[in-house]
Amino acid sequence: MNGLCFRGPQIVHAQMSSQYLPIGPFIHRMFRLKPARWDWGRFLRAAICVGVPFGLGMYQRDIMPWMWIAMGTLMMTTGERKIAYRQRIPSLLGTSLLGAAGYLLGYLGSLPFACTLIVMAGVGYAACTLSRRGPDWSIGCLQLLLTASIAIGVPSIGNFWWPALLYLVGALIYAAVLAIEAFVVAEFTRHGGRSGAAGHAAKGSASKVSAANAATGGGIHSLPGTTVAPAALEARETPSIALALCLATAYAFKLILDASHWFWVPLTVGLIMKPDLGNIFDRAILRCLGTALGVAIASVILIHFPKDLWLAALIAVFAGVLPWCMAKSYALQAVTLTPLVLLLVDTIIPGDHNVNYSLQRMGDTVIGAAIVIVWGAVFRLSGRR
Repeated sequence: MNGLCFRGPQIVHAQMSSQYLPIGPFIHRMFRLKPARWDWGRFLRAAICVGVPFGLGMYQRDIMPWMWIAMGTLMMTTGERKIAYRQRIPSLLGTSLLGAAGYLLGYLGSLPFACTLIVMAGVGYAACTLSRRGPDWSIGCLQLLLTASIAIGVPSIGNFWWPALLYLVGALIYAAVLAIEAFVVAEFTRHGGRSGAAGHAAKGSASKVSAANAATGGGIHSLPGTTVAPAALEARETPSIALALCLATAYAFKLILDASHWFWVPLTVGLIMKPDLGNIFDRAILRCLGTALGVAIASVILIHFPKDLWLAALIAVFAGVLPWCMAKSYALQAVTLTPLVLLLVDTIIPGDHNVNYSLQRMGDTVIGAAIVIVWGAVFRLSGRR
């Protein structure tokens, strides 16, 4: 029968079997671990660029400016692609401009909330459409959606140009550290040795990744046996509409949830519906499971570790292992990213130990995942009719 396959934020027409898939292959697909090489360069770069700003903020007892800088370096850590150094740095700086622009959407708070819903639905539509232009647009639009949810959800920030500027400072710091690494690698390569062979291997790997991105259009997926028909071409707009509706629904939860944490709902929607990461239903389930485990880890840390330099050291460790976890599994990514973000946010909450925020984060994640799954079901049923 004809149906809609909800992959990434993309919905494409495909021929689907009338038989349900066995639960075994479904679980295997969601929890399989992909091969990933440990990269000491990325570990050290992420740990230093995210951990050091927080350490400085805690040492100076003025965490806010440093937290915005660390948010910029964290986004660069998650958005870095395995391409040649000379392409990687401009790519990161380009995506950071979109991420910084997301903070400026916080000024929507001065307008009636209905305007915020309409504008963010339009932003979601545009973000999904632009994501088809290539991987840099995909990463940058995701950063925009995430920073916008933070800015709109925390109106006390006030001058939203300030976190936007510090976000760019964080991106420049990360790019500078990456440039130093590129210089060191180039020097070793120039003098020969094993590093030269490693450099050639890295270039080959980067070429394969670039070719794969080019072949997929940087985030547009198709399924085996998919036929591009006029109806499928008309459905190209459906993913953008889906993301717009999901975001509008997520932002509407501000009217229901506590004002201190409701923004995690649209943030979760953005993370789940990001292009080129695979099946949306799988990601929704894995994000809930990964967040649950991440919340448990963060709660244990917040109970036993005071807000001092030891907490900054733990943040550095989580940031360092994040790139490897992202390469291995979406579930591992959620398990690592959840305590990292919770620890970052917890540093600005008064008191030595806070765990309630972790439980609220779990509830908001479930709501965001449910929004995506429900709207996905609506679009599938509509497509069958």
